[in-house]
Amino acid sequence: MNAQKKLLEILKQELETRKKNHLFRKLTPLDNNKIDFSSNDYLGLNFDGILNQFLQEILTLYKEKTVGSTGSRLISGHRTIYEKIENLFSEFVSTDSALLFHSGYAANISTIYALLSPRDFAFVDRLCHASILDGIRISGAKKIYFNHNDVNHLEEQLKKIQPNSKSHLWIFTEAVFSMDGDFPPIEDLLSIANQYHCNLFIDEAHSIGIIGNKGEGFIAKKNLQKNITITTYPLGKAPGMMGCFVCGNSIIKDYLINHARGFIYSTAQPIILIYLLKKIIDYLPTYEATQRRLKVQKLSEYTRKILKENDFDIGNSQSHIIPIIFKEEEKVISITQKLREKNFNIIGIRPPSVPKHTSRLRLNIHAHNTKEEIDQFVEELVKIRNLSC
Repeated sequence: MNAQKKLLEILKQELETRKKNHLFRKLTPLDNNKIDFSSNDYLGLNFDGILNQFLQEILTLYKEKTVGSTGSRLISGHRTIYEKIENLFSEFVSTDSALLFHSGYAANISTIYALLSPRDFAFVDRLCHASILDGIRISGAKKIYFNHNDVNHLEEQLKKIQPNSKSHLWIFTEAVFSMDGDFPPIEDLLSIANQYHCNLFIDEAHSIGIIGNKGEGFIAKKNLQKNITITTYPLGKAPGMMGCFVCGNSIIKDYLINHARGFIYSTAQPIILIYLLKKIIDYLPTYEATQRRLKVQKLSEYTRKILKENDFDIGNSQSHIIPIIFKEEEKVISITQKLREKNFNIIGIRPPSVPKHTSRLRLNIHAHNTKEEIDQFVEELVKIRNLSC
């Protein structure tokens, strides 16, 4: 057997094992005819055609000769519009500076890899996103988990280490946890960080655009920007696009421009995308966007209430992301399929995306959802549960 055949045979066997364990993933196109409880389009900017409207306005006025950037920003790809959008965003979230990356994954990996080294210690909430974990892994820093949102366990872990004079200590968390929909105890984490001389890194993927009076996110809402070393703002959720701003002190921005490999060695985003991002940032503080946020908040509160009244386990959700925990993978797969047959776009989440024995439906609430849709969803979910008992 040649090398390629040997490799393919091994990969095939691993995929078969995944299928047997109900962990096999495949790509499924979004069905826009179903009721959307799965997308990250929390404000409905794509669903309602608002971003399309912005794009048409840009195309009417677009005067640039090129569409593509033609290179990385350190070679031929930089334009003044990139700096303008970074300054606009840093003003929006009230940070010292911002640097734009291609995605949240690229931003987190590149930033962590640039700033951490094998002599450093990374204390990570056990439910942090894979991009944070991967960044720490390739940096070589010593990764130490603490139990989810458990500051007492974090402090216990901090007391165990013996850093040297060149070590940096980091604490990693998220503003809204993507699978549980809860918030971190940020004031307690800051107290611990100050006591033990730690830097704090927070990912705002599921909060930017949807949390705060202007959609400025979790940290800016609490006016804690100056206390956080790094805040990343992926734009693929409520803002509805792509890219990620890494925010912090201007010294960190200069350092990342010189050391973040995902920035240095990537072709800059298309120029037209930057104009579209500007439209989105200008839109987020508006009255219309604020009304959308308020609707999401009220619908989320209502949904959590009726799910609890019907004895569903929604964990500690406090946001527009609501897990409905069934534990068994097979049960989640079956329920998801039955709900799809009833015209609901809903996602079943299984390990390794969540810990073992915590498989769940992840219900995302959007500005384009209605109370009637939620009532219909819960009614069908109760029927399915009762039939399977």
